[in-house]
Amino acid sequence: MQARENLGFIAEALQDCQTILNLDPKNAEAQQSLKKLEALLEKFDEAITDCDKAIELDDKFVKAYYRRMQANECLGLAKRALEDCTKVLEIDPKNTEAKASFQRINQRIKRYEMLICHSFYNFVVPQYTISLHAQLSHDQLGHPTLYFRGCCSGDDVVKFAFLPGACIIFR
Repeated sequence: MQARENLGFIAEALQDCQTILNLDPKNAEAQQSLKKLEALLEKFDEAITDCDKAIELDDKFVKAYYRRMQANECLGLAKRALEDCTKVLEIDPKNTEAKASFQRINQRIKRYEMLICHSFYNFVVPQYTISLHAQLSHDQLGHPTLYFRGCCSGDDVVKFAFLPGACIIFR
């Protein structure tokens, strides 16, 4: 399996992992390797599922958390990736790759949140006289979402929700 992976035969190495798991379903190392190989083939959802299985078998398996973090990050699920990265650092506080990933993911989340705020003020505020209350939360997939509740000129209460790629205005 490892030799095939090293030679670039990812699909064949993936089949080897699946064979090992058919023979020994509780093999955490094979579960983690399967996830890594699926990630190389951009099968991120399957990789996350396999990491979940590996973590069920061994909840201190750093590689499984790290690989799941990578897959979540590739899918744009920064909050979930950050949670996995935090778990890696709880188990292995000296893990330099995880420390760098933690910084990178945090910066990405902050840039995204600032972009949402900037977009809101450029798009909505110039058109209305608004007093605002903003609340940051995350949707079920871990994407940051800003909800604004404001009063336009008059007594209308308007709620704005910024989701990735969309602005929704409620009255």
